[in-house]
Amino acid sequence: MNDILIFELQNGVFKQNSNKTITLIKKDEYEDNDLFPIINNKDRNIILIRHKRHIYLIRQLKDGTFNIYTSLDCQTHKSNGTKTNNGQYLVFLDNKYEIYSSYEILNK
Repeated sequence: MNDILIFELQNGVFKQNSNKTITLIKKDEYEDNDLFPIINNKDRNIILIRHKRHIYLIRQLKDGTFNIYTSLDCQTHKSNGTKTNNGQYLVFLDNKYEIYSSYEILNK
């Protein structure tokens, strides 16, 4: 699966909202690993998700839908990382080059 499915609470039951589904880059030749948590920073309106070999920065739009703001190809499906507490930096272990990489997340 290469989609993020959005469920919303309606009358005490979670129901899928297909209008908010986020389609990710399709790379079937790679498997997904659980080395990178899904991180939500409400203050900066950023959701970080790693799926297969990409790290996605996703933002919620004013109409409630979601948009992939940018993505980073890690060149490997075996990377783990996190963001700083204030949400300003993404830090991850680049297993391909065996180094830590950090990126500043700019609000635009």
